[in-house]
Amino acid sequence: MAGLDNREARLHINRFCWKVNTIWIDGAIEAINGVARVFIPPYSACYECTMNDNDWKELQSRRSCNLLTGEEMELGKVPTTPTISSIIAGVQCQEMLKILHGIDTCGGAGFVFNGMFLDSYIVNYPRKEDCLSHEVFDNIIEVNMGAKVTELREVLSFIKEKLGAEAVLELNNDILTGFQCRGCGKTERILKSLGKATLEESLCPDCNTYRTPELTHTIDGSEDFLEKTLFDIGVPLFDILTGRLGLNQIFFELSLDRHEVLGPLLQENLCNGVKYVRK
Repeated sequence: MAGLDNREARLHINRFCWKVNTIWIDGAIEAINGVARVFIPPYSACYECTMNDNDWKELQSRRSCNLLTGEEMELGKVPTTPTISSIIAGVQCQEMLKILHGIDTCGGAGFVFNGMFLDSYIVNYPRKEDCLSHEVFDNIIEVNMGAKVTELREVLSFIKEKLGAEAVLELNNDILTGFQCRGCGKTERILKSLGKATLEESLCPDCNTYRTPELTHTIDGSEDFLEKTLFDIGVPLFDILTGRLGLNQIFFELSLDRHEVLGPLLQENLCNGVKYVRK
């Protein structure tokens, strides 16, 4: 169940929930209007299926609550209001309880509430069969690796043993490996997730011009930073990564991180309404 403030975060959660076949419930508000939506993989419409051209333009601008201008605030366009957020959150909780108790819910649909006219209705979203978010991870392998302790060379060795010498590691996010300045020609090594990089970091400290970022989302063994851990280059704890050789691929979970991420939930979890114990 999510309460997010931007499309980028929703798209990210949507893709990962689909990959691990996990239901998620989205809530979104604007002024005194809101919508609560339930997405049930792998057969219902997903969040990306609901996005239109304007949504993709907004996604590119990466606008969020903290980017609202003072003028927009004065016009009443604020990130949240307690009344509408309570209504939408209440509907989200109701749908979650229905799922936990095995009661049918509106998968691939949304409950829309118009606070201005005190009106509500259900909207059904069509499923796009060519949607890029519909990839599902099959047969996820639990491996004795952790983001903070496992080096890239170890991960590659595991993948190549499973798939072959030409196999590569595919990451879930773009990694910023460095900046190159076209003004003075200097380069700088930077290893972090692109999402954590700032515009200020791209300024060249020598000539004060914006530098070109160097990005990658695959590791093939030719890199000069293979001694770095997964965490060093921006891979989060308990992530699920992909090894690929052509059309052959394996999916593996960084299981050493399970305890640090799940904490008390490691012993007793709720999964699709059924209580189970992880051994």
